[in-house]
Amino acid sequence: MAQYLYSVASEYQNAGSLTVNNVTAPFFAYYAPKAGLKSKTYSSNTKEFASVIASLKGWGDAYIRRIKYHTPAGGNLAEEFNRNDGHAQGAFDLTWSYASLLTAAFARATLSGDGSYVQKIAALAYE
Repeated sequence: MAQYLYSVASEYQNAGSLTVNNVTAPFFAYYAPKAGLKSKTYSSNTKEFASVIASLKGWGDAYIRRIKYHTPAGGNLAEEFNRNDGHAQGAFDLTWSYASLLTAAFARATLSGDGSYVQKIAALAYE
């Protein structure tokens, strides 16, 4: 979900605008209620647009913090989190659990304008 929200925000930034209509309004009402959006198109130079981008980034960060909170001290990730208490369950140490966290980090770096993030991560293997 974090990757999705970061990627959506990046797409809006790249497009230079976002449009609120009867299909997109519920998404914006949930993830960016403080932006106070109405059904129309907002360009990237508006305060509403900036508020949406900040909100989507904030929600993405909140999902990452939740993963961190429920990840055991050893850093091992599980297939899923228990919906009632958030504890790790299912298969442990699946490749896609780690890949999902990395792709979310890459999407956040893109949103933040850090084009060298992937290279920095790759360089860690040689330290």
